[in-house]
Amino acid sequence: MNAKDLLNNSTLVAFIPSEALAIAVETGAITDLEGVGRKILMAINAGVPAAGGLANIIVQESNMATMTDPVGDEVLDAAGISATDRVMTLHATDGVGYPLADFDMILTAGEIVTVTERVGDVCYIKRAQRGTTATAHAGGATARLSVRTLHTFAEISAASLVEADLAPGRRYVRVRATVTVGVFTLGVTGIIYLEREIPSGI
Repeated sequence: MNAKDLLNNSTLVAFIPSEALAIAVETGAITDLEGVGRKILMAINAGVPAAGGLANIIVQESNMATMTDPVGDEVLDAAGISATDRVMTLHATDGVGYPLADFDMILTAGEIVTVTERVGDVCYIKRAQRGTTATAHAGGATARLSVRTLHTFAEISAASLVEADLAPGRRYVRVRATVTVGVFTLGVTGIIYLEREIPSGI
């Protein structure tokens, strides 16, 4: 392949405006990015907290249109798992509602696992994700959905701009807020831009 061919086959990376945020702090609404990219650019403006208030705006991601467990508290079947097992089985029907692949769960002892494939209630897993430690989990241990935090805007009271990398396949984001003192007088507003690869010449 010559230099001309390389040029013709190159791609451009751009921020494409996606769905605008107009999210009340209390709702924790989920925004569908309507596509899969590698990075998002977030321009977020929080309302000013009440006097003395400190506010944290937390942006989370998921490949599910929900960021809470679709069934409730899931549990491992009676066999549990050892510290080296790569397959875990949920209690009968507890797998219903989860994707068939690529989502994280946090187990009772704090270990986070990535489910690479789910067949019914059987989950094939990568152990010790996001800095956690693989450990044994007894039958009946809880297993809950664990969404990744993209970014935390600490003690925000004005406009902020930040970029964050999306994990592969993540399509949904949620913006929520925690307030240490007082309450917001305004909601959270802003724009999310999704970075995609675009073939050159388009």
